[in-house]
Formats: sequence, C-alpha cells, structure tokens
Amino acid sequence: MPPRAPRCALVLCPPWGVTTPPITLGTLAVHLEARGISASIHDLNLTLYSTAWEEDRPAWRPDHSDLLELDYCERFLSRYDAELGTALKQILAKDPDVVGFSINSTNKLVTLRLIERLELLRPGLPVVVGGFAVRVAEGLGLYLDGGVLVEGKVDYEYYQYLLDLVDCFIIGEGEPAFENVLRLLAAGETLPEGLPGVWTRETTPETFVPQKLLVDVNAEPWPTYGGFELDRYNEGRYRVLPVLTARGCVRRCAFCTDVSFWQRFRSREVATVLAELEHHYTVLETRSLHFNDLALNGDMRAFKTLLDGIAAKGYRNLAWAANALVRPSMADPALAKQLRKACCDLLIFGLEAGSDRVLRAMRKGFSRADALAAFPVLAAEGIKLCINIIVGFPGEEEEDFLQTLSLVRDLRPYVTEVHNANVLQVTPGSALEKDPLHFGLELPAREHHKLWSAKDNTPALRSERLQRLLELCATLKLPVLCAAG
Repeated sequence: MPPRAPRCALVLCPPWGVTTPPITLGTLAVHLEARGISASIHDLNLTLYSTAWEEDRPAWRPDHSDLLELDYCERFLSRYDAELGTALKQILAKDPDVVGFSINSTNKLVTLRLIERLELLRPGLPVVVGGFAVRVAEGLGLYLDGGVLVEGKVDYEYYQYLLDLVDCFIIGEGEPAFENVLRLLAAGETLPEGLPGVWTRETTPETFVPQKLLVDVNAEPWPTYGGFELDRYNEGRYRVLPVLTARGCVRRCAFCTDVSFWQRFRSREVATVLAELEHHYTVLETRSLHFNDLALNGDMRAFKTLLDGIAAKGYRNLAWAANALVRPSMADPALAKQLRKACCDLLIFGLEAGSDRVLRAMRKGFSRADALAAFPVLAAEGIKLCINIIVGFPGEEEEDFLQTLSLVRDLRPYVTEVHNANVLQVTPGSALEKDPLHFGLELPAREHHKLWSAKDNTPALRSERLQRLLELCATLKLPVLCAAG
C-alpha cells in the first residue's frame, strides 16, 4: 500500500478578528491540499468568542492587550476550560502528524499556553508556529514581538520556557517552509539545520538561514474556505469574506513592520482575482468582501483593471472595503465614479499626520494637499472614508501636531470614522527599529514598542497628544473605532 498522505491541523487562538474567516489559515490550507496534504481547520478564536462572557468580549478589541498579561490570561483560560478541552480533543481526533498555530502579537500568550496543554494531552506531537509575530532580529535571535507580562513586567524566563515547547518556528511566508517541515516531521525525520525560514530549538542567529525565494502569488490557489463555519463569523449577521490581491506594499513607511515580512510587492493577475470574487459571490453566496491588501491601489493599472472587471460583472447588492493609499490620482472624479460602479463601499486611508514635514519623515509618499483634494471627490460618490492617525512620530513638534488636528477638522465632512488612533509604536522589522539613530531614537533593550524616547518626545507627551486628538474627535462627533496609547 502507498504511504498515508501527511495530515496537519491548522489552529488560530484568540484574540483575533471574528468578522471574517482568517485568510492565513484559508491560504495555507488550499496550498497544502493542492499538494496532497490534508489540513483540518480549528478556529479556536471564533469558538471562544462565540461562548465568551460579555465582560470578556473587550479582550477581542485590537486596542486591548489584557491577554498578554499572564494573570489575566490564566483567569480567562480557566473560565473557558471546558470549551478549550473540547476544542483540543477535536484537534487530536483528526490524528494530525503536525499541529500548526498561526500567531500574532495579541494571541501569542494564549497560543503558547494552549501548546503547553496540548503537550500534556499528546506528548511528542510536533508543533509548528508561524505568523506575523514570529521574528528574528540581529543580536537577539528569535522573538515573538515582545514577551510575556507578569505583574506588568516582562518575564523572560517563563517566556523562554513557553518557546521551548515549540518544535520549530516559521519565519516569513508560510507556504513553502511549512510544507517542507510538515513532510519531514510526518515521516518521523529530524529537522536538519539550515532549512530556509525555519528556527528549531538548536538554531542560533549564526546558523539561521532566511527564506530567499518568495512565494509566486500567481502559482498559488486562492482560498475556498472549505472546513470553515462561515455562518458563525460576523456574529451570524451576514457573510464577509477576505480577499488578498497582492502581498507587500509599494511604499516603505518608516513605522511599518509588514514591509519587512513580505519583503517585496507582488500582485496577482487580475483574472485570478475576478475568478475568486465570482466563486465567493456565486458559490459561497457572500455579498460583502474585505480586501486585506496593505493598499488595494498599490498598482494603479491593476487597480483600475480590477474595478472594470468587477463593474462588468454587474453584481447586485455587493459591497466591499479596502485599505488604500493617498495618491494625487485618487482625486480624479472619473476614478471615483469607477469605484462606485465597481461596488466600492468603504476605503481606509493611512493618513497618519497632517504635517508635510512629518509625512516626509514617515516616508508616506503623499502630501496634506493630496488628501484634501481626494477626499471630497471620493465622498461625493457616496464612498465611506475612514482614516488612521499616528501621533508622536520622532521629530513631531507641537506645530506639526496642530496641523494634524486641523487636517482632521478639514476632512470631517468627508470622513465616516477614525479607524485607528494610536501613539507611535516602534514595531519589529520597521525602519525605526532597524535604524534608530537615523530617527534620533533611544530604544530600551527588547521591550521598546511604547517605551522608546527621543529628544522632546516622551511616552507621557505622546499619551497627552493622543488624548487631545480623541477630545477633538468627540467634539466633531467623529467616531473612533480603536485608540491605543
């Protein structure tokens, strides 16, 4: 008889969004299944959210970090002990050769604690972890976008204990590296040193080999979301499905960590995107889509071709949202009409600041005038507009901040919501972290996301400016979805 095909379980732990199914698991699942590997889906994030007590629901908000604190996390997990026990048994019932966990900066502690529990239930079952929070830094080695907080302080010893429960970590894009690891572990083989993008317990910064070959996005199947309980997302109201037309970004904002993860901008052929949309509309019967691209209009030629293709389909009752770049071309009335005809409902812009000096320092690639020109044109077509704001960028002076406040006032007639209002955080892999001297930053060892300082720029000052921004939004009756100081 031929050998049994490898089997894996793909798991997402809370907290994460619950409006759409996780595109990371959907993408990895179809990649593996196209290559003869069975992948079962276990969205523990959705499972726990669906049964969570009302007082625990705020833990799923992106501007909350309670589940990074060990004491709170322990109380949280104990309340849902029965649900988690059932979920872990369901994972093991699939008899996987490997269990893969998708990790991010908010769910890392819950993930590691459940891996600890899984080890007790099935000792020796290989566990692989990958995702945006898994990083390798020069002089530091492997880390998960911060540590584990005990009484408000980082406990590195316990953090390392949890990391050692994991057989290996995938750094960067998951498809090729995870498939390679899965086949080796399923065959009972020991992972050799030097596998690209793979960090084992024996790996050191000197022996780690980063991935050099990036995924060919046009050679990959798109997610069909088999194995997902689609009607349970978005609290059962209506189906919203995520779509990704490109990986990476054409811009290199100084604060952005995603650029270092994806490395290079790669867009799919528009025909394959349109085929995916047709499948989601007709087979999965969704009428709401969210493009997960860092910026859907990164390639303007492809963007316009996509809009024409959607409009030509004549979809009824379809609406979609996307992140977009502020560009001079976005002020073109013809493009705004094209967006409306293609069922665009909402665009989210990373506005970040109102000072041209700060925008240049951020490497945003647009000016204040570009935003002032584009927003009225887009809003005139009935497109909802949301913005993100960052306060406290290095070098931001009081006059710069006042210009941000004035831009928010000027754009208020056209803006539906502030999607994110945050103080600047120095995130892993960003230009700020890689070259702090260029930006005049002082970074405390390891834990510097919020605790960095610069000349005339302290955490207290940044917090005070965020509060003033929020007070202005309240005065303008401008809703703020998430605010993080």
